[in-house]
Amino acid sequence: MKNPAHCLALLTIVLLLGPPALSAAAPQSPSHDPAARVDELMAKYDDGPGGVVAVVRGGEVVFAKAYGIANIEHGVPMSRETVLDVGSVAKQFTAFAIVLLTQEGKLSLDDDIRKHLPEIPDFGTMITVRHLVHHMSGLREIYNSSALAGWKAGDGISQGAAIHLIARMRELNFEPGSEYMYCNTGYMLLSDIVARVSGIPFHEFMAENVFGPLGMKNTTIMTSFGQSIPNAAESYGPADGGGFVRIFDNSTIQGAGGIYTTVDDLAAWMSNYGEATVGGMSAIEQMQQHGVLTSGRTLPYAFGINVGERRGQRTFSHGGSSAGYRSSFTYFPDLEGGVITLSNFARFDGSIAGQVIEAFFGDHLEPMPERPQAADAPPEVDVDEVILEAYVGDYELRPGFVLSFTREGSTLRGQATGQGRNVFTASSDSTFHLGSIASVTFHRAADGTVPSVTLHQNGDRVANRIEPWVPSAAELAALQGKYFSPELETIYTLVVEDGKLIAKHRRHSDFELTPTEQDVYEGPSFFGSARIERNDAGEPTGMRVSNGRVRNLLFEKQRG
Repeated sequence: MKNPAHCLALLTIVLLLGPPALSAAAPQSPSHDPAARVDELMAKYDDGPGGVVAVVRGGEVVFAKAYGIANIEHGVPMSRETVLDVGSVAKQFTAFAIVLLTQEGKLSLDDDIRKHLPEIPDFGTMITVRHLVHHMSGLREIYNSSALAGWKAGDGISQGAAIHLIARMRELNFEPGSEYMYCNTGYMLLSDIVARVSGIPFHEFMAENVFGPLGMKNTTIMTSFGQSIPNAAESYGPADGGGFVRIFDNSTIQGAGGIYTTVDDLAAWMSNYGEATVGGMSAIEQMQQHGVLTSGRTLPYAFGINVGERRGQRTFSHGGSSAGYRSSFTYFPDLEGGVITLSNFARFDGSIAGQVIEAFFGDHLEPMPERPQAADAPPEVDVDEVILEAYVGDYELRPGFVLSFTREGSTLRGQATGQGRNVFTASSDSTFHLGSIASVTFHRAADGTVPSVTLHQNGDRVANRIEPWVPSAAELAALQGKYFSPELETIYTLVVEDGKLIAKHRRHSDFELTPTEQDVYEGPSFFGSARIERNDAGEPTGMRVSNGRVRNLLFEKQRG
């Protein structure tokens, strides 16, 4: 995925960040023509950037159709032969290459990655190949790191530049194996391991050992900026004021993405999960093995795919996003079939894949469970405005991610960092609901204060109240200076202008750092939040920056 910044979404937070699950869709009636249903779903893309939809059954493509325009400038229509970037759907190919090499005895999943990549720093704890495969290495996300270093949307970043950034990392986000955090860095390194162990470039290994044997003759890995790829669609996003604007794919990072292919080639790959033409069944079984954290918790993420279930049927799935390209891959191993969608539009409707699944495979899925009435419509009660006022304030779920509650008369509204405001309805004088999506419970102390709130969604998470803090002019002035990151080899200069703390960088526009609590300042999404570090005398010595998939990155305050 090539977004340089990644944020948690308000109150639809999921514990495992990464490829989004397919949206649930209402089952279609048995008499409905599945092909006509796809036409209906894709009709809105007829006159602009569009996509291609394919359905596989029994190893055969039973439906494939293109919609919209592949190249607006030249009026080239989309076709099933159109080549598109599949984004993170590419990760399963990288993982498969690792599996093939383990079968040959050329590497072990439990190898220290420094055995194959000695330029990676010694963090004092071993990172294994297995950690990279399952997104539990603790390495910082390359796209978040590069954004902090000065790369902007549309800037090119090469494999070599990315390796240079990684080689300078000094700390990890967490102890390897202790957490799951979706990480393109790990899959980029896996592609380098494949190249080092096999003795040939990654793209050549894939062509010789996977693409060629499966007959994927229209599949290419992007290796250089401006590379000409026959029949490739341009990617687009919406333009201000209407129309479309091109979004350039300027990354040549391999392993995490970078595969350009057609729906027919991708269907051949999908069929290999059932036929095991390449790798044999032992490789296919290995691909399904889940990651397991040191706590013993099993992850949905296996070898470049999410192994899960959709209404009683096992699934292998992954989504992809790169520049303006969007993709979805869902395979039902017990049905030997699945659905592929590829698009060249950044606003492509992600729920379409799920609706195509319903149209073609709905009869094989268990009925959708009825929603409990109580969950849909919790009883609403009136709460005294004095009590509501006590709940007003900011509560921190994690560093840089805050739930803020405000009162408008007898209405309580909630908002999370970078998100819109939502109305919460009361089911008691302490519990409030956001429809059937989530709820929160405020905890009142004996003295009437409210020190915390619990978010109920995908488990229970406590957010502690943080008090508003307005730094004095002297406190802001003390923060002025240059802050250097040895990891990123970049400098942010903090200055005070009109009473505000402003950050300056040679490649980014100036931006304000807004205080959220004592010694914590919030910036734009690519920057995240900065926590000021001080010495024993209370003098600022640096700041730790966190922006989602980068945690506590040190910037040292320079003397003088």
